[in-house]
Amino acid sequence: MRKQHRLNIWCTFSENARELADKECIWYSDPSTSPPTIYSYSWRDAHGWACRYAAWFLEAGGVKPGECVGFYLQNSPDFMFAWMGLLAVGCCPAMINYNLVGGALVHCAKIADCGLVLVDPEFRERVVGNEELRGLGVRLQVVDGGFRRELLRVEPSVPDEKYTEHADEKTRYALRYTSGTTGYPKAVMATTGRMYSRCEGQFTHIGLRPLKPDGTGDRWYICMPICHATAGSATIMCMLMPITLCIGKKFSASRFWDEVRASRSTAFTYVGEIARYLLALPPSPLDRAYSIRVAYGNGMRPDVWGRFQDRFGVPRICEFYGSTEGGLSHLTLQEGEYLRNAVGHDGLIRRLLLRNAWVPALVDAETTEIVRDSQTGLAIRMPYDIGGELLFKLESEAGFVGYYKNPEATEKKFARDVLQKGDLYYRSGDSLKRTADGHWSFLDRLGDTFRWKGENVSTAEVSECLGRYPGVVDANVYGVQVPNHDGRAGCAALVLDPEMARNGFDFEGLLSHARKDLPNFAIPLFLRIVANAALNSTGLKQDKVQPRAEGVDPARVRGDQLYVLKDGRYVEFTTQDWSELSAARARL
Repeated sequence: MRKQHRLNIWCTFSENARELADKECIWYSDPSTSPPTIYSYSWRDAHGWACRYAAWFLEAGGVKPGECVGFYLQNSPDFMFAWMGLLAVGCCPAMINYNLVGGALVHCAKIADCGLVLVDPEFRERVVGNEELRGLGVRLQVVDGGFRRELLRVEPSVPDEKYTEHADEKTRYALRYTSGTTGYPKAVMATTGRMYSRCEGQFTHIGLRPLKPDGTGDRWYICMPICHATAGSATIMCMLMPITLCIGKKFSASRFWDEVRASRSTAFTYVGEIARYLLALPPSPLDRAYSIRVAYGNGMRPDVWGRFQDRFGVPRICEFYGSTEGGLSHLTLQEGEYLRNAVGHDGLIRRLLLRNAWVPALVDAETTEIVRDSQTGLAIRMPYDIGGELLFKLESEAGFVGYYKNPEATEKKFARDVLQKGDLYYRSGDSLKRTADGHWSFLDRLGDTFRWKGENVSTAEVSECLGRYPGVVDANVYGVQVPNHDGRAGCAALVLDPEMARNGFDFEGLLSHARKDLPNFAIPLFLRIVANAALNSTGLKQDKVQPRAEGVDPARVRGDQLYVLKDGRYVEFTTQDWSELSAARARL
């Protein structure tokens, strides 16, 4: 396609629809009914719906080529139909996280300059009542049954080729947003060239089999939010390769394997903590009753990776490392023990080629600034086997796509004078290390590492250790400020297995387990027992911001049990204990 100058998602999708007209394009399970209603759309059906959306956008929707249309939608076939329809008329969606409300929602619509936002019917009241959004002149269209009936009356004629005939590597296919753990989300414009590069790179290497006219090929189950980059990229790949896309409305541990089986899927996408949630399910004789060959995603934690694969029998884990805006990526194709727990692998030649291109640098845990040599002013390079923040060499600022309409945030991602004066690197914001034989592993996200008694503590390392202990469903580790103490003390918010919690959780056993794997300074001084994991705006990754802000003041964490490590064991931490610390009458 690149040689034919056809870097055109709409064109490729249309070609697939012609060649595979009667084959299944999209499978969808609607959990709002009991039992769930199953919908199936052929490639001809999907193309027809996309054409209807395209016509509606231009006519009733008032959308002009080149504009962004906000998507405030959960996963559904309409998400994909509308996306393809936008691309058909030279537009793209702004993928707004449907968990955002208030100012964050307005910010996302404003930065994309959306004149129209498609709204999931479940969130009608949440959005329709936003006066600030209306003040921007944004038109809201709820994608409900009435709207779909209106679309059915639209003639599904193919849009004029003038809208897409000049598509190239720089053509925009989506505006995505970072998770926004600090401040409002930042936007990143995704381009067609990068998507086709991923098609030729990652997605061809993971072993997926394109759909053929005889109906054979893979079926890809995706219940992660399509509005985010991991699932969104995978759904577009299904439209391009082509592969039958099996959509789950949203992740549910109790429905996950049922939908995998019902859809006859052979691949699925994961993000963040879902492997842990699936492992927390009671064992079932159906644990391996499916046709899955490949799992693709990121954030598979080492403390669950092996257990997940051993229990559910997934033959191949394709773990990638990357970011919404970043230009660097790793991909691990793991089938045996050798690459388990790795987020990437470099062979000898690649290690030599990338020696000065991918550089781990020392970073101050408190300020997150790169530590400089006092004499040269250059960054302090760390040994690969120890690791540091991963910096990626750029030939120019154009090598980083940058944040959309946010030059200040873009500038913060650049590191200059790293190995020599005048050079330029991209700051990944993540600490990684690499073994002598090329295994990359994730250490921590910049800002999550904290300093206690002169030592840097990796929250990821502590979380993985605690997460391996029987009865710990989730361990979210972060540093908290304590009165009259420098640095931050370690705190672990634990979700415990309900049965073990009822029978009395073995805190002494947990402490003994931690002491085997962790240095003394990294063992959490505080434990906070929570009913549910704190998750970020995606609902799929740990949120450290809110619990870190709440700290361990009993008055701020009402309803949760707090424990402190005292005299070699965990004991209850009370309001009186907090008062003693505040008055400097006690020390940790």
